[in-house]
Amino acid sequence: NIVGVIGCGAGFSSLPERNTNKFDFFGIAGNADFNHTEMAKLAELLDSLQYRNYFLTFSGKHEWPSKQAVHEAMLWLELNAMKDKLKTKNDSLVNSLLSQWKGDCNNLNKNPYQAYLLCTKAISFLKGLCDVTFFETEKKSLSTSPAVVQMQKHTKEIAAKETQLQEKYAIALSSQTQDWWTAQKAQLLNQSKTNADTLMQTMYSRVLSYLSLMAYMNSSAMLNSGNYPQAIKFLDIYGIIDPENPEYAYLLASVNVKLKNKTEAMTFLEKAAALGFDDVNRLDADTILQSLQQESGYSAVRASIVNNKK
Repeated sequence: NIVGVIGCGAGFSSLPERNTNKFDFFGIAGNADFNHTEMAKLAELLDSLQYRNYFLTFSGKHEWPSKQAVHEAMLWLELNAMKDKLKTKNDSLVNSLLSQWKGDCNNLNKNPYQAYLLCTKAISFLKGLCDVTFFETEKKSLSTSPAVVQMQKHTKEIAAKETQLQEKYAIALSSQTQDWWTAQKAQLLNQSKTNADTLMQTMYSRVLSYLSLMAYMNSSAMLNSGNYPQAIKFLDIYGIIDPENPEYAYLLASVNVKLKNKTEAMTFLEKAAALGFDDVNRLDADTILQSLQQESGYSAVRASIVNNKK
């Protein structure tokens, strides 16, 4: 049986209500990860199904978490193993964490929401190993604090706004022009940098990352199905949304090979290399782009891709 799972930037959409193997789940996502809201909703689902779980947010995007975040995940699983008698209880560790988090909580008297989150963490990590009455009492008291109530409400409003934008843009991918997307990208980018609310800034960054993913998925699907005009349409949007991502240029090279435009294909492959594309093994195994190997300049582009890996 699976005892514990760490999910980094992705989880699962649903679970059977009567799952006999209720494994522990520690979710981790960057605050700018396009899957962050999904991961937060998963934590709520697991709570409702009475799974022992915890969700940690770190400062980052859709990427591997920081060392500190991984350390927190491993610590949580280790403490759970002690609770379940799978590992000998480490009283020194437990008492050290208890003392540290009590002190940290007392020092957060000017930041009720952070204190509330710390109490939630301490209860999740330590309950069953020591007396956590201090944290339970503090959390109950803080839960009615205007600052905590307002932040919880605001967080839900942001999640709803994010979902609304995702749905709007998912439809627009197939219907709107490049000019429209250029204007929308400028607005989203501006909001992600200048919005007076830092949480809203991060939400707009997540929407941009989501759009990059959706453009990639749609263009890949069109390329694989042989619908090259639609593939180009989505790739053009991909390039508008995420112009520093080499993937859109690499895929445009593939589409142009399919359309027998080898000169254009080489131009886009060169652009992918210039943007930092570094997966030379993928290039060498790519049956579509193999036809470019005899083209002038191919060896130099491949060398650039190899060099990007260094």
